[in-house]
Amino acid sequence: MKALLVKANIILILLLLSVRITLNAQDKSSGLFREVAASLNDAQRQFAGILFPSLFAEAVRYYNNAKVYSSEGKSDDEITEELQKSKSALYDINSTILERRKIFDIVLAARSSAKASGAEKYSVKLWGTAEDELMDAITNYSDKDSNAVRSAIQVILGDYNTAEEYAEYENYLLTEWEPLKNSDKLLAKLLSPDKYSKGLSIFNRILAAVSDCADWNSIRQMVKAADTLFSSAAEESEKYLSAYPEVMRDRKEAANAGSEIYSVKLWSEGEKALSNAAVSFNNNEADDALRFSQKASKKFIEAKHLALESKILSRVNELILKAKEEDAEKYAPQTFMKTIALRESTVKMINSDNYSSSDLMTLVSRAEKEAELTLRIIHTIKRINNGIGSWEELIIEKKLF
Repeated sequence: MKALLVKANIILILLLLSVRITLNAQDKSSGLFREVAASLNDAQRQFAGILFPSLFAEAVRYYNNAKVYSSEGKSDDEITEELQKSKSALYDINSTILERRKIFDIVLAARSSAKASGAEKYSVKLWGTAEDELMDAITNYSDKDSNAVRSAIQVILGDYNTAEEYAEYENYLLTEWEPLKNSDKLLAKLLSPDKYSKGLSIFNRILAAVSDCADWNSIRQMVKAADTLFSSAAEESEKYLSAYPEVMRDRKEAANAGSEIYSVKLWSEGEKALSNAAVSFNNNEADDALRFSQKASKKFIEAKHLALESKILSRVNELILKAKEEDAEKYAPQTFMKTIALRESTVKMINSDNYSSSDLMTLVSRAEKEAELTLRIIHTIKRINNGIGSWEELIIEKKLF
């Protein structure tokens, strides 16, 4: 018996030692994961991915291998080996990164500034050239070709700075250029479509030229031409807006009601009529301008009404449809007809354009309650007809007498 106890204690001690060793190993790998991750982040901040592209990619690859091994439940030794390889690659980077930074810091600063200005997006051609040149210079530095590096740095600096200049100009054109902003504000795309579309065509050519870092003189000539067209389109639009302010009021109300989403067809018809009205007006065709303007107003008003109906009566319509599917006219005709009447009153109120929001929502709420009551009545009658409960139980429960 004593021998058995001794043997059991020995087994227990071995198990505890095994658990402790496993936990220590896990703590070690967890700590190593954190250490390598911190080193990778620090190296990235030091531009290691640019200055040591192959070596840094190697460090990242080993780290990711360790993460995969961990998720697959591989041994701690295998995980640790990958992390150590990553550490070794990072050590090689850190041993010379300061020296390399001294050489390339001025280029990296220019690169960061150009990137912040959107050079990757707005001056694609020159940005790509500068990136290739930088990689070549780093390779030459690794090959100890210092003369080639020194001459290349000046070229790269010029390319990044020029790319930034073009990028800043394109960003200005897209976000701040007054001729385009003003014509958009005055709905010139709609009210002066011919001149606006011609201006936009030139504007797109300008953007392409800036992206390719084309000659500044040719870009400025195109900008001048686009400016003339957009300004003329804005002027035509403003004249129409001054002559027919009521149409724009109706359009604004329709837009505020959500017509572009809830009454797409009517909204589109209103937009088309409005554009025809403005074109007729600018062509001095007064009768057509008036006729199309009236049509546009009518469509926008209809679009507004339909949008409001679709939004605020959506639940009522859903309940009414469900009640119809469950034979409301057979099981709850009076309540159902009251629901329909309240819905029609709501639509009539919307179409009148003479109501307060509180009055409208009160009517909608009443319609919803009646629709819900209709369904409850239907369900109650059907339950009793199917033998679930009785009229007597219902009368007693609801204290109808």
